[in-house]
Amino acid sequence: MIALRSDGRWFGVLLALAACTNEPSEHGTNEPDDTEAGPTEELDAEAVEAADAGMDPGNPQEPTELAADGGAAKDAAPSAPAARDATWFDGFWEGRTSEELPLLLEIVAGGISRIEIAWATAACGSTTVATFAAPVPITNQKFARKVAGGPGNITFMLAGTLSDDDRASGTFEYMVVPNRFNPACVGSANGTFTAQRVGPPRRDDLAR
Repeated sequence: MIALRSDGRWFGVLLALAACTNEPSEHGTNEPDDTEAGPTEELDAEAVEAADAGMDPGNPQEPTELAADGGAAKDAAPSAPAARDATWFDGFWEGRTSEELPLLLEIVAGGISRIEIAWATAACGSTTVATFAAPVPITNQKFARKVAGGPGNITFMLAGTLSDDDRASGTFEYMVVPNRFNPACVGSANGTFTAQRVGPPRRDDLAR
């Protein structure tokens, strides 16, 4: 700062030097720029561990299991329950067809040894009994059998499924074999059936 007397003479000169070493010149200086740098981001140790484990740090959970191809592994499909051994179904099974006629199955040693099925047409009706020296096999709780009948009887097909709760269901179809003594006795039908286990096998069948 310079001060002048009113008469034009120098009264004195006072010089004040301002520190300017930290002020950059208009044209730039070689002085370092002391502009503050942004805060340094510190990595949280838990976040690093979570990232290494394949987890979202904001939502900790178990690591995602990866399949061999690099994608997320899919949950394994639940396996179907194993079918019961066929001998578990041994016994007498009684039921009715969709024609409201009786039906009986006898199961011994895991196979169907006898089938009784009632049938009716407009002119006749009866009950056909079929026994089997080699029992009809039950596989995965299912069975099917076609039986050829003689004159005045029926040829029928029966197929069904046995369930763990002592119930059975399935389908049937039959055709009456012509009988020269009763030519009006003709016809055919098909439908469904249901049955339920009502008792154990006969004692003589168990002895076979």
